[in-house]
Amino acid sequence: MTPHAEWLRPDWHVDGVGALMTTRAEGISKPPFDGFNLRAALGDDPTAVAQNQRLLAQAIGAMPVYLNQVHGANVVRLTAADLAPDAPIHTADGSVTTEPGIACAAQAADCLPV
Repeated sequence: MTPHAEWLRPDWHVDGVGALMTTRAEGISKPPFDGFNLRAALGDDPTAVAQNQRLLAQAIGAMPVYLNQVHGANVVRLTAADLAPDAPIHTADGSVTTEPGIACAAQAADCLPV
């Protein structure tokens, strides 16, 4: 799967760094979560959310690591250990990594992550 035409990708040239903003386009979630819902906590079918997350990973060629996002100042450094199936989900406002194959995932609704 390649990124959907409606997904937003900045036109910048920074070696080893990429960014992407998905939209509801693509994905398999059913109403009222139509399309590309990536968050199970909202009440969507966890199987559909997991499939949407796999589609995203395939599209970007990296494993997104999601946070329990909070409004705050805590930023966590992601490592390969965060890719383990039993890895704890960090509670933080943001994440960084220098490891290839890991995508720092930030989710937003009515506010824009910085």
